[in-house]
Amino acid sequence: MKALELRTSLFKFDATQLGQAYRVVIGPQYLDAWQALQGLVKKPHPGLPTTGLEEMLAVLSRGPVKVDLFPQKGGGVSAIIMLYPLSVDTINEVLHLWSMDVLRIWNEQLVGIEGKLIVTDVVPLDTSHLVTPGDISSLAYTVIPWLVGQALIQKPMQAAMPIKLYQAADSSLLAWDDPIVSENDVRYASALHAIEPTLVLLHGRPQPYIQLRVKLTQVMPNLVGKKKHAWVKTGDLIVKAKLKTKKTVEGWETTYEHPVEKLLTFMANEPCGAREQAGF
Repeated sequence: MKALELRTSLFKFDATQLGQAYRVVIGPQYLDAWQALQGLVKKPHPGLPTTGLEEMLAVLSRGPVKVDLFPQKGGGVSAIIMLYPLSVDTINEVLHLWSMDVLRIWNEQLVGIEGKLIVTDVVPLDTSHLVTPGDISSLAYTVIPWLVGQALIQKPMQAAMPIKLYQAADSSLLAWDDPIVSENDVRYASALHAIEPTLVLLHGRPQPYIQLRVKLTQVMPNLVGKKKHAWVKTGDLIVKAKLKTKKTVEGWETTYEHPVEKLLTFMANEPCGAREQAGF
């Protein structure tokens, strides 16, 4: 990390002034049900497709969500962390639909999982205790950037003209309404300003800093061609949805890697395909 970058992109913060996030309280059989699903994973697959679960919960809660891939390591305390709360019933419905779809994709059956992969409560996560002198919780590296981003989007960014920022589900902030466009006879290019908040700890410093990295991210205004992700704008949140692309006789065919659109439609929510989107 260059010294100039350190001087210009690091900021102090007070964790007690950032507000709060939320965590779920898991049911008594949640960990057993989760481990049973994990036992069906085909090696050397890295694990359960939690990205799809995070995408669904992010769309419904209108904020970033982190699902612990191995919740049993911490007793389930950080099984699901979210910036904005959802009702227990909604979370349990999402867990049920997601788990059933995982079994369908893998062509597996799991007897007795019904009613076990559930949460019983959603409670505030006291973020003031995540960063204390000499002790930084691992959750701080996820939650603090969310809260900083939440604070930054409250007012337009001051530039040549005020720019509204939107918080993406991956915690980055995007100037969605103000893309940079370049068009000529050879190619069409478009990019978005992106601000990426991260929590960094410097050697010899007792307290961490927030680092704000500003970059230009090239995007394509449609889903034609081979792309890895799509930013899908849902209200004031932008979800970074994974894509899969295959070549057909008619050209490239791009679909969502996880069945978020279908499952949200089943829950009577507006499908992702009907929203504003950009591939990259």
